[in-house]
Amino acid sequence: LPQKREAGTPFLFRNFRTGKEAIICLVPKTGSTTWKQLLAEGKGLQAAGKMLHRQDVSWKEEAVRRFQEQNIKPFPGLASSKAETARALADTSVKRFMIVKNPYTRFLSGYLDKIELQGLRKYFPPGFDKGSNFTDFVEGYSKVPLDEMNKHFRPITHQCNIPIGMTYDYILDVERLSEWYELFVQHLEIKEEAQHGWNIQTKYFKGHKECFYTTPGKDCAEMFLQPEQSRQREFSLDKEAAPETFHATGSASKLDKYYTPETAIQVSKILKNDIACFGYSFWNGRGKYSNMVTV
Repeated sequence: LPQKREAGTPFLFRNFRTGKEAIICLVPKTGSTTWKQLLAEGKGLQAAGKMLHRQDVSWKEEAVRRFQEQNIKPFPGLASSKAETARALADTSVKRFMIVKNPYTRFLSGYLDKIELQGLRKYFPPGFDKGSNFTDFVEGYSKVPLDEMNKHFRPITHQCNIPIGMTYDYILDVERLSEWYELFVQHLEIKEEAQHGWNIQTKYFKGHKECFYTTPGKDCAEMFLQPEQSRQREFSLDKEAAPETFHATGSASKLDKYYTPETAIQVSKILKNDIACFGYSFWNGRGKYSNMVTV
């Protein structure tokens, strides 16, 4: 595996305080920018939310500088080598995690972010131009071989080393974040990092509370408590208190605005493996699509 943590490539996470390890694959348009910030904190990169996308300094260089400022010796292997990653992959006690998202929502989110919001030509498919629309975009990408697609639109089943046979212990779907978030954070032993310092406003992170995330009906103080210790309140599943990012598009609520039966069928063909492998429902573009997985 490459030493550089490229999007859509599994990497070795190692908690800088406890040494806890996990193999994680973050794919573009599944909340990867947000998750990278929390995981960077867990690897010892303080204030990651403010520096994640700085191009002038690497994560490792910034980490060393910050550790020197605090007179702390970095945990060995902060930037995991190929050998360390290979060792972790061979160790069945090191669990593997992959985060996935409703394929129809993920594809639309990429369009809204890279095309409508930013107008970035490098994401244009063949035959697409600035005056084109989502229908033209889907038509263009329907002619691109899957492995040649930009990773923001490429099926997840064609990323994360899945094509060469890599498997995962846990496939975490974004639509059920409230069900697995606490367990995931506890497994990585990053509860302290998740619970403090996230009420910040940057280009890539729009925090609203002290903690990284709250499940519906809870505030920060009620996270990671036993069920009997946490009071339940009225809440809407559509209004989880997740942080916002520059890349957030609200695509889940816009499916019926952008998709037609024709584009839904085309996207179904492009992403058919993701839809089938991750338990989502095929959609014909008619009526409301349920954003929850079917299993």
